[in-house]
Amino acid sequence: MKKKKLLWITSILLVFLAIWGLLQLDLQQKRTVDGIDLSHHNTVTDWDKVNVKFIYAKATEGKSHKDSKYNSYRKNATKRGIPFGAYHFLSTNVSAKKQFQNFKNAVPKGSTTLIPMLDIEGKLSISNDNLHALVGGWIKECHDYYGVYPLLYFSPSHYKRLMGTPNFWKCQIWFGAIDSRWDIITFNTAKIVQFKMDKVDGISGRIDCNHLNGSLDDIKMN
Repeated sequence: MKKKKLLWITSILLVFLAIWGLLQLDLQQKRTVDGIDLSHHNTVTDWDKVNVKFIYAKATEGKSHKDSKYNSYRKNATKRGIPFGAYHFLSTNVSAKKQFQNFKNAVPKGSTTLIPMLDIEGKLSISNDNLHALVGGWIKECHDYYGVYPLLYFSPSHYKRLMGTPNFWKCQIWFGAIDSRWDIITFNTAKIVQFKMDKVDGISGRIDCNHLNGSLDDIKMN
């Protein structure tokens, strides 16, 4: 009896794994590389070969750091008519107000075609209450200044920690979800999914590749 039960459980698991594998393959086939995100770590070798629907570039980090390649990325993308957005890399030890001041100084109104993005990465070694206040503060500053709610970029592992953030549900989500264990969740719920690193024409090395769910209009500035 025990052997039969074990065989039955094993069979169920094998069927489940087979279905999971087929779903993964289906999702992989549906994904397209719609957009890329860049920082000073990347090198564009030939802008005329870069053929994507959108580009986000790192503009700032913390209260004073400005990315050395941001202005070059913005000018080249704009010149070629590629929808362009800027992002801020969050520091957990600086106030939201000071961080947003740094961002808006680098990204004046009207200088981008896509809504801002807040990049939330790392161990986030602060309490949930402080994290909610920090991220919520940046969201409010962004909405007050630009009139839009930002994209929030984070890994699925940070989802639960961020859910209590003020105005969290008014923001669109960009999942840094290269880990395939999260594919079904991220593919169906996020506006943008960073699903692999790969070569892109005109850029040296492998870079972050992103899939857009829905219309590009959803992330355009008003």
